[in-house]
Amino acid sequence: MEKLFQQTLSSVGFDNIFQWLGIAQTPKTPETTSEETPETTTETKTPSQIAGIVVLVAVMLIASLTAVDILEIEALRAVVGTLLAIAGQVLVGLAVLALGLYLANLWVISEKAFPIGGNRLD
Repeated sequence: MEKLFQQTLSSVGFDNIFQWLGIAQTPKTPETTSEETPETTTETKTPSQIAGIVVLVAVMLIASLTAVDILEIEALRAVVGTLLAIAGQVLVGLAVLALGLYLANLWVISEKAFPIGGNRLD
């Protein structure tokens, strides 16, 4: 499920989300002359890979909530339910932040293309 979601997002261009939001990518570090060992190399994850991991975690949390509900463990049901509620609030907050960044970026681009003119401090 994670791979399906990741491939779907990647095919629609979700990996360019940082450019859509107006966030500059961090420059890559210069190559070093020393040999890299598998322990020192790290793979940078794409936004679609991160979203796939988030979907996998969400599915696992929902499945664990269902399992705890079947087992009728009230204390654990409350903990997993609270985790799901907090995760939902965090995702909504990130969506609002992303929308705000996108709209601010559109406003900056439109101001450069079609300046209103005059000094705004007057």
